[in-house]
Amino acid sequence: MNRKKLTLSIIIGVAISVLFLFLAFRQAEMSEMIQIITHTNIPYLLLLIPFPFILIYLRALRWQVILRSIRRVSIPSLFSSTIIGFMVNHTLPLRIGEFARAYSLARKEQLSTVECFGTIITERVYDLLALFLMLIPLLFVPEVSQQFGEVGTYLVLALLLFFLFFLYLSRYGSRFLEYRIVSALIPRKIFPLVASLVRGLQSLQSWRDLLIVIAISIISWMGAGFLYYVGLAAFHITHLPVWSGFVILIFIAFGVALPSAPGYIGTYHYFAILALELFGIDRDTAQVYSIVTHGLQTIFFIGVGLICLFYEGMKISEAIARSREFSPITPEEKLLS
Repeated sequence: MNRKKLTLSIIIGVAISVLFLFLAFRQAEMSEMIQIITHTNIPYLLLLIPFPFILIYLRALRWQVILRSIRRVSIPSLFSSTIIGFMVNHTLPLRIGEFARAYSLARKEQLSTVECFGTIITERVYDLLALFLMLIPLLFVPEVSQQFGEVGTYLVLALLLFFLFFLYLSRYGSRFLEYRIVSALIPRKIFPLVASLVRGLQSLQSWRDLLIVIAISIISWMGAGFLYYVGLAAFHITHLPVWSGFVILIFIAFGVALPSAPGYIGTYHYFAILALELFGIDRDTAQVYSIVTHGLQTIFFIGVGLICLFYEGMKISEAIARSREFSPITPEEKLLS
């Protein structure tokens, strides 16, 4: 990406964050928010501290299974690289944390950065699949289905089709890419990256490993949903069902997928507030909830990430420099072009 496109992408991300911050807090009542903060149930907030460690451990375990066909990598090494990736995403623009994570692991384990990056993209597919699988039963909950209406039915059908296509790619992805119409539709510049993704999906040749990865993905996201549910109790919201945490999670997950400033500022807050208002929570409480949960996550990832960064002896500038040189095209493909 050249400097002009890079600058434009950063400007667009910041502009989107500013827009969503305005939408989230345009009616903020500071006095009400301060009163809500002073009455926060601190013990429930302290309960949230162990959760991120468990969730990152699950992500490291899943990554280990995906990498099994390439090399056996220890959980501590994967845990550290995962945390570093999250930390960079919370401090630098353009989601460069995904590359920093790949570079961190490749640097330690003498692996190909492209291969590591391909497995991370593969992880994102499993994350999307897990979210979709969690969303399907929620669409049958009356309170949720009323909000979606007929769109929910079409969404369920789309999710099922996605799931079937996903299973097909995980078994016959290479054959799929060989079809002329498919190769013609995918731009040559990104075709190697798509092929890397498909190879990552097909790296799980056994049904056992495939099911393990899907199960870990679902458990991980359910754990994150439960974390958001526990967070509600810190603000004396105890009347909502457990599945409300999963709804909040899905809203936030799709919100932070939008381009934004570092740390998903604005998009996280707006979609968290939107989810809580769906359950009739007053806007002031929803605003404080979004600020506190986002702040706790940011402090955790930056704090633990810096410790892991220091332990590895890695400089972020290394990852940034390498990301500018990064290309999904292999040397062999460059010779053939």
